[in-house]
Parts: sequence; structure tokens; C-alpha cells
Amino acid sequence: MRLVKCQAYRVSVVSRRDPFVIRVLYKSVKAGKIARQTTLSLKGETEVKMLPAILTRQSAVSLSIWLPQVDWSPWVNRMQRVKHLWLEPGDLLELTQAYALAEWAIYVSYRLMPALQPGHGPGAPYVYPDAVVLLTVVVMRIWRKGYESFTDWLAANERLATSLGYTRRGPDGCLRTISASQLWKRAHRLGLLPFFLFFVGLVWQLIRHGVITGQDLIIDSSILKAWLHDDPDAKWSFHTRWRPSIFGYKIHTVLCNYFDLPVMFLVTPANRNDCIWAIPLLVMTVGLYGFRVLVVRADAAYFTRKIVNFIVNVLHAIPLIDYNVRRRNRQLVDSSLLAAWNALMGPRSDIERHFAWAKRYFGLKYFQMGGLVRVWRYCCCTYIAMLAVALAAARCGRLDLVRSRSKVLAWA
Repeated sequence: MRLVKCQAYRVSVVSRRDPFVIRVLYKSVKAGKIARQTTLSLKGETEVKMLPAILTRQSAVSLSIWLPQVDWSPWVNRMQRVKHLWLEPGDLLELTQAYALAEWAIYVSYRLMPALQPGHGPGAPYVYPDAVVLLTVVVMRIWRKGYESFTDWLAANERLATSLGYTRRGPDGCLRTISASQLWKRAHRLGLLPFFLFFVGLVWQLIRHGVITGQDLIIDSSILKAWLHDDPDAKWSFHTRWRPSIFGYKIHTVLCNYFDLPVMFLVTPANRNDCIWAIPLLVMTVGLYGFRVLVVRADAAYFTRKIVNFIVNVLHAIPLIDYNVRRRNRQLVDSSLLAAWNALMGPRSDIERHFAWAKRYFGLKYFQMGGLVRVWRYCCCTYIAMLAVALAAARCGRLDLVRSRSKVLAWA
């Protein structure tokens, strides 16, 4: 028998004849008191001492140094206690310091992928930089507009166009805004990396505001139905008792349980298994943000030896992973154990509400496009909208509106 020790917690990795999953289940229930104290300490901001993690914070610190240094003080213009904020696009961009984040995302994208830099080939040169195009697509997705409707709105609203960076005027004195076709082409040329870096920058700003702590993480996935019936990248999901087979994609998300906000995600075809993406998602989360993870919650699809050992040995956290009672191990589990275990697994359902909230109010499932990269970019813009709403509410001192899109955004 080989014992792997964690603070006030012990997991037994034993031979095949020994019921490994039952031992982990019993030890997790015994550690339930620690998990409940951890959840309370998140609300009370009590310091919790953990063992030193193998994953260092060097990469996270270096990334935070790259981030633009902007003013994140409370916004006194909206600090009064009103029922709704109703921020217009210009106010939202000012609150989130979106232009500085967009320039940072484009700069880092050029350093990582020099091919993204605009060339000097045939045709007219670009009038506006890529940061303006990035911001235009982000605002378009936040207000859930199409390319035609948003470019028409942009041409008719000079204040919105100026806040996005459209400052050049034509011979008639009107602002020169981008057309729908050019916006689609330039967004397609940018790819996914600038949008993902913009998402990472927003997560870092919410960490600075204390809205995201990263101590209690939840990991799960959700199916997204494909829009095109012949989408080459979409696949059929596996049939279950609760859901028929669906042709589409699957979004894997790591959620911070403090305010139920996403901190990392991946998009794959719908036929991919959930458990193979758990460790890469957790490595990216800890590597980019330097979280001191205390609890990792997941459903039964993630109950494997590799994932449990990674959470215990590398993250030094408590794995609260659901367990399906199989027929061969049913006699080893009593009703008191299952009752205690169900009480511990209650907060894991927050990610189910997160997916429902994202699909209904932020339009996560209403994409009209095909291809893995385009769907991934759409999901990234949807999560950017969630984080932008949370950051705007936090800067206005309204933490009760962190997840309320209709009360933060105007015309939403």
C-alpha cells in the first residue's frame, strides 16, 4: 500500500483488489468538515494554510507584469444606490478599460504569432488597427447583435464609434466606420488567440478586485448543438438515458465557485470524453493565474485515478468528485455515507446553473456559424461578456449585480 498525504486528508492508492474509489469516498466525507470550513473561509477571507504546490506561481506573476497598468479604482459616477446600472457601450468600455486590454491582447498575440501582423500585400491598407476590430467584435457579442445590425448601429451612433476607436472622418465630415463584410473578414483573420488573451486579462482584473478567488473550483462540460447540419468539425455525442445523441460541440469549463464565473474553458467536438480534459484545464488555470486551490468539485465522469492523484499530489487540494455506486461496490456504501456525500456535493450543481444562465441570457447556444475555431471564438466572446458585466458591477460597488446582464447593460 502506498499512501499519499495531504493536509488533514489521506488517500490510499492500493492494489486492484482493494476498492480504491470507496476509500477515496470515505476519506472525502471525513474531509467534509475541512471543505465546509474552506467554503466559509472564502466568504470571510480567512487565511487557510496549505502545503506548497508543485506548480509554481512564476508564470502567473510574469503574465500579471505583462498586463496593462490601468486605474481600477471604484467608479464614482455610478456609486449611488440605484436599482439598475444600465450601462451604454461607451460606459462599459470605460469601466473595463477595454481598449487598453485589447491593445495588450493584440501586442501579445503579435509576439506569440507574428503571422497575425498585417502585411503589405496587394489591396488598400487597413484604416483601423486590429485592437479596434477586436473591441468591435466583443461589443457586438456582448449586446448580441449581428454583423449587419451592429455595423448599422455603429454608423448611426457617433458616440459609440468614437469610444471604440473610430476617429477618422471622410470628405463629408462623417466618421469612417467598418462595413459588415470587412468586420467579418478581419475577425476571421485574427483567429482565436487575441480573444482568448482578452478573456485572460478580464479574469486577472477580477482577481485584483477580489471577485474571483480560485480557491473553490468546479469543472464540468455542456453540449452545444451545431447550427450547420454538415458541420465538418462537429460530432455526435453519446446517447444516455437522459439525453439523446446531439450533433454539435462540447464546452469544458472551470468555474470559480465564489461568484460562479468562468476562469478557463475549452471547446471540443461533442464525442470527446470529459475526463481527458480535466488535467489540462486545471494546469492552464493554475499556470496562468497562480491559484491556491483548496477544493475541486466535479461529477462522476471525472472520477479517475489520474485526476484524483493530480488534485491531491500536485494541487494539494481536496477532490470532491461525485461517485456512481456500481453494482459490485454497492454493499460497501451505506445510507449515512451517501447522505453526507450528497450534502458535500451540493455546491457542484452551481455549474449547471451557470450553463443554463449562459445559454439563456448570454446566448451561448445561439451561434449561427460552423467550424471549431469560429464556435470557440463565439464561446470566448460569450464568456468575455459575462466577465465584463461582473467587472463593471464590481467597479460600481454593486456586487449584487455581478451576474445580472439585464440590470447592468442598457438595451439588453
